[in-house]
Amino acid sequence: MAEGARAGALLDACVLYPTVMREMLLGCAARGLFRPLWSRRIEAEWLHTAARRDTGRDTGRNTGRDTGRDAGRNTARNTGRNTGHDAGAHGAILARGEVARLHAAWPGARVEARAGLEAQLWLPDPADRHVLAAAISARARWIVTQNLRDFPRRVLGEFALEAVHPDAFLFGLWRQQPGVVRQVATAVHDEAVRLSGQGWSVRRLMKKARLPRLGKALEQAAASPRAAPALARGRRR
Repeated sequence: MAEGARAGALLDACVLYPTVMREMLLGCAARGLFRPLWSRRIEAEWLHTAARRDTGRDTGRNTGRDTGRDAGRNTARNTGRNTGHDAGAHGAILARGEVARLHAAWPGARVEARAGLEAQLWLPDPADRHVLAAAISARARWIVTQNLRDFPRRVLGEFALEAVHPDAFLFGLWRQQPGVVRQVATAVHDEAVRLSGQGWSVRRLMKKARLPRLGKALEQAAASPRAAPALARGRRR
């Protein structure tokens, strides 16, 4: 998976919205395992989703679920103290704060599609063409998304791109750098426990965050620390 340490991966909105998933991806990026990319329109989709999910009006598209820090921080929804517009505004404010944090950490990560490119592309859902256009313009290697059906392999192959689920992407990074990914997972897990007050195991947290394969690998490696490198090498075969 991680054939180039600084290869670019365009992160779809559906992998930026869920907190644990986002923190795992960006934690690995911060340690140099890949170069994160996104666009202004992806940020807008993230903000829109945050507002809709906090008001209970999400349309059901696969945008991921709240886990970990969301469970601890999103007190407006969990306690019922705010509803409707207030809850939506709360979610959007939190999301804007995260977007600002990302801008500070990766000032060059936001990319824009070349003018006119989007109109030349085809995808099953025309609303996703801006994601593909941004990935092509940024010369990304991957589009990391939960919505794999929206990005057919035969279409992306024409542009030397691959759509990959975040679980498979992170698992691939773990195979290459198990110690680094384990450090990221430990930090994300500890923060989720601190903010949620729940006794998550790493595997349970990752499973809830729709990262089950990664969670299983991390658990097995933790059970046999000395065998972790061998486990990662063996899973490459």
